[in-house]
Amino acid sequence: MRYRLQKTILVIILVVTPIWFLMFTDEGRRITDNAVLWLISGKSAALNFKALDAHYSKGQILEVFSELEWQCSNEASQFGDNLCATPISSFNTYPAKFFSVFFAGDQLTAIRIIYHAAYHNHLIGHLNQQLGPSRNATSADAETPAGADVLEWQAGTGLVLMKRTVGQDDETSLFWLAKAG
Repeated sequence: MRYRLQKTILVIILVVTPIWFLMFTDEGRRITDNAVLWLISGKSAALNFKALDAHYSKGQILEVFSELEWQCSNEASQFGDNLCATPISSFNTYPAKFFSVFFAGDQLTAIRIIYHAAYHNHLIGHLNQQLGPSRNATSADAETPAGADVLEWQAGTGLVLMKRTVGQDDETSLFWLAKAG
């Protein structure tokens, strides 16, 4: 009788624990969201910001991310005269919506990732881990009017930028901008 009770408890633990992890922990929800988004759209992008360089050409970027379905246009913006964009399900294992690259002529000038707002603070932690603390973290943490609203990280030959906090109606974007010159 005792053996049967232990076996029943073990089976319950083995069944309930994964469900509890996937539904009630931040990491479990991220994994679940990624799985669902992968089933829906299936495309993910991994990007090492430290390796980015403004000297990459459009052809090189599109070749590296050749599994994505890019839509390109000659659309002038503050980031250049050419834009390529694609929907994605995740970016560096965080649920995301869109991946855009901007070029001036044939040279990379900017990258924009639109991600899910629920993962904003997790993404800040990821960037702090990958790139070190934000170079303006002290002023960003200051609760004063002079406190920075945008966090900055040095990354490759550019800067990674994202809002310190996002409101309910804010678009959640992360940018890599090539340094001028």
